[in-house]
Amino acid sequence: MIKEKTTHPAPAPLRTLFGYALGEGATALTIWSVAGFGMLFYTQILGMNAAMAGLVLAITLLLDAVIDPVMGFISDNTRTRFGRRHIYMLTGGIGLALAYLLLWRVPLLFNGPLALFICILTMNMLLRTASTIYGVPYAALGFEVCTEYADRSRLQGIRLFLAQIINLFASGLAWVVFFKDGVAADGTRLDGGLIKANYMHMSLTMGLLALTLVILCTWVTRKYAVDNRHDVVERKGIKDFFHTFGQVLSNRLAWPVLGFFCIAQLGMFLTGVMNTFNMIYFMKLSSSAKSWVMGLSIFTFALASLGLARLVKRFDKKTIGFLGIALSAASGLILFAVFRSGLATPEMTVSLAGRTISVGVVVFAFFTMTFQAGWGLTVPLTSSMIADVSEIDFRKNGHVRDGSYAAILSFFVKLSVALGDLVVGGLLQWVGIISGCEVQTPEAIRKLSSAAFLCGPALLIPALIVLCFYPVNRAFMARLHAGGFNQEEPK
Repeated sequence: MIKEKTTHPAPAPLRTLFGYALGEGATALTIWSVAGFGMLFYTQILGMNAAMAGLVLAITLLLDAVIDPVMGFISDNTRTRFGRRHIYMLTGGIGLALAYLLLWRVPLLFNGPLALFICILTMNMLLRTASTIYGVPYAALGFEVCTEYADRSRLQGIRLFLAQIINLFASGLAWVVFFKDGVAADGTRLDGGLIKANYMHMSLTMGLLALTLVILCTWVTRKYAVDNRHDVVERKGIKDFFHTFGQVLSNRLAWPVLGFFCIAQLGMFLTGVMNTFNMIYFMKLSSSAKSWVMGLSIFTFALASLGLARLVKRFDKKTIGFLGIALSAASGLILFAVFRSGLATPEMTVSLAGRTISVGVVVFAFFTMTFQAGWGLTVPLTSSMIADVSEIDFRKNGHVRDGSYAAILSFFVKLSVALGDLVVGGLLQWVGIISGCEVQTPEAIRKLSSAAFLCGPALLIPALIVLCFYPVNRAFMARLHAGGFNQEEPK
């Protein structure tokens, strides 16, 4: 549809930005916790083969990724009393909370590899479909809340900051709140991640909290739910859908952003999932130690996201992208070098002022924090960059495609994570991790730690190369605003 946009709106007030950011918390509590604990649940609680678990998650994400562009097109072209975004955010958010509750419970009713495979596939598809119905319009709404170059970074930084603070509960504090260690049959410590009942408690609490955040976000941002029933719908058929996404995919400015983030996301996902197993089998952390490590790294991510706006004001976005990726890659390489060389071991301690300090845990925690700090800059930065590309497209063609650009970014993220699920399943089998087993071989644990430390840098470094081809900067956006639609693309 052709419609005028406000080119220099007043910055949105902080209460609106934080209200909007609450919506990302629903995703943090549901999708992120599945990414963090799903593989562990399927392999160690349900006893599913790791490669099969990775396959089912990958299939789910690939099918879900296909839905994203459709949802973006539908949202962009919806005409209701409540606008084009909010009706989907509310209905999709309710479905997201319900599907999350079922995800951890229904598979327990099935026996046999095939039945379990089909059940997990179905449950994940329900969850991901609801997430798409909610998440794509939600992301597009952010493009409309802030439409200025620097202010977009401010919004996305606050969104990721608040999401990570909520993620402290979903992933960090979950080890203490939900996954308390138990006692095995032989009287030894049983890791809380290996106890089935803990997942049931987590699903109920996080599902209810996610639903609450969806309702709050929808209410706080209601002023953007503008009646658009009288707007003309120019694109509404299947042919128009393919035309729209052909236009989006043919935009050469979008590809460096999409390629950069897709590769980087794969590296970060592999690191996150492998480190869940790493903390249990290599570092042998207690529930409280896991919470400290996860909590501090998530908080570091949140602080980095919050500081993004200040950095963008001083430097340009591409420079910050280089900084974030380089910081994460260096952190993984240092962890590998320190632990493989023997400079530190998980058991290493020193006595300081009468207190025993776990040096190995401190080193692991510190560089996990710096790894997450780099990613905390990269994630919100990418969302603001694709919003810039969407505005440039609008200036050239006059079509509102915010939903389509939000959807295509989501599509590539899910494509990357789907590949990650396949790779993780293969990696866990390659290193020798045995499903449903509390004790792993020393060789498997050694290979597990190496894979966890190196898989991130191995992909983050190529991502840096792709980012070099992104040409948009602050100066170009300023010229765009000054010159209107007829601006040449950056060289």
